[in-house]
Parts: sequence; structure tokens; C-alpha cells
Amino acid sequence: MLRGSLFSTVILFCFSPLLSQRLTPSDHEQKLKQLSDSGKVQYLIENNYALYSADYDHALRLMNEGRDISKSHAWKEQEAYLNTFIGVTLYLKGNYQEALPAFLEAYAIFDSLKNYDGLARLCNELGVFHRRNTDATTAMEYLKKAEQF
Repeated sequence: MLRGSLFSTVILFCFSPLLSQRLTPSDHEQKLKQLSDSGKVQYLIENNYALYSADYDHALRLMNEGRDISKSHAWKEQEAYLNTFIGVTLYLKGNYQEALPAFLEAYAIFDSLKNYDGLARLCNELGVFHRRNTDATTAMEYLKKAEQF
């Protein structure tokens, strides 16, 4: 009996993060209010999936604010990542024409910084973006670039 109870406790402890509630847009807002500019930008980068999964429009507003903060401090790498996530969110929202400029701006920044990790991640996103927009040739070009980085 004790072994079964201990096993249940271990399983519950290990999977409790998976069972917890997702953060709401207002939860994210509360967390962001407590952070410095660099903390806000880092939070947005680290939590981009949770943000756009909760609400595309809210995520776009916050990521645009984060990009503006990054620009004002000349944090180019963070600006590029936020442009990438803006592109992803716009794409998922169905705004394909708006997504591509955000992706291309991120590409230009990552390239200027010689940030090969950022370029590889972005090229994977661009490969998926172009494939889903039925441009298999361009998709393959980006996926090959991603492999090179």
C-alpha cells in the first residue's frame, strides 16, 4: 500500500506542471509589469508559445512592444527573435502577407550579427511558411539553408 501511494505521489509530482492551468493574457500582463525592460523582452522571448497559444492579438501587441523596447536599446538579437515570433504569430493567425516582412527583417538582423543559431531556426520557420503557402521550391531552399547553419 505504501509503495502504491509513494508511486502515485511521484507521478503526481513529476506531471503536476503539465496539469497546471495555462497563464491567461492578464496573468502575462501582471508578470510583465514587474519586470525591467530587459526582463520584459526576455520574458516575451521565452514565453512566445504560451503567449500566442492564449491569444494571437494579445501576443502580437506584447511582442511588438518588446520589439520596440529592443530597438530603443539596440538589442539587435532580441529584436530579431521577436520579429521571428511576430512572423510566426501572424502566419498562424492567417496574415501571410504581414508575416513575411517580419521574417525577412529577422533574417537581415540575424545575418548581420552572424547569429547562425537564429538563422537556422528562422530558416526552418521560413521553410514551413513557404511550404504551407504551396511554394515547395522556396521551402526547400530555406530548409537546406537551415541545415547549413
